[in-house]
Amino acid sequence: MLMIRRILHATDYSDLSHPAFEMACSLARDFGAELVICHVSPPPIAAVANGVIVDIPTGEAEQLRARLEKVKPDDPRLSVTHQLLRGDPGHARPRRALAAPDRKRCRTCVAEGAVSGCDRQASSCGRAS
Repeated sequence: MLMIRRILHATDYSDLSHPAFEMACSLARDFGAELVICHVSPPPIAAVANGVIVDIPTGEAEQLRARLEKVKPDDPRLSVTHQLLRGDPGHARPRRALAAPDRKRCRTCVAEGAVSGCDRQASSCGRAS
């Protein structure tokens, strides 16, 4: 039998991501897997001061984190982790959200209604979902 330990749901908060979220929750419940809810947002605004690039504090990171934390399954028994990644959403590698210190392998990713599998290590997986 296939063992699934973690399931990644990459969300953009669109209506299309809701059915994918429901599928991810169902799979997590059925397999007793951890559900990782991930959102990729553009990099923060930066400026150059005295030749050093610095982030301009806008409070955006806190707002993004709060919005992501609101994405929760109806079933309180599910183990859920939220991951906010910064970068170009079109070229992001959300499977990094599955990377763990023990470098366990990722197996399942659910995004916009598609389910994909991968046996490569999460830290080296380049397929965006």
